[in-house]
Amino acid sequence: MTFKEKLKDFRMKQAMTQVEFSKAYKLPRTTISELESGRKEPTLKMIGKIAKATNTKTSYWIDKDLDLNHSKFDALDLIIPKLIDNGMIDKDGNLNEKAKEIILQIVEAEIKLSYLK
Repeated sequence: MTFKEKLKDFRMKQAMTQVEFSKAYKLPRTTISELESGRKEPTLKMIGKIAKATNTKTSYWIDKDLDLNHSKFDALDLIIPKLIDNGMIDKDGNLNEKAKEIILQIVEAEIKLSYLK
């Protein structure tokens, strides 16, 4: 299922119009309409916002063929709070080995996407 299909399906299962959905989850109605119609592709940041607003996992909204438009380090903005919540980054900012591995993978992907085209 594509992102736009998932978004519409989720909204319909809530028995909501786009207006009701946008008000309930504090997301712009025009954005919901554009995402559902495919006129707009979601950014990683938007997917994170939708996941948080709807209390769902970010991974639910991402399909393997989705070409994410992203700003630099959007992935870090999404993952760092989760690493902290899961105890992988301590209160002093120290990362365990798994957190280091995850962040390194994100930075390597960013380099490949943004700098080595």
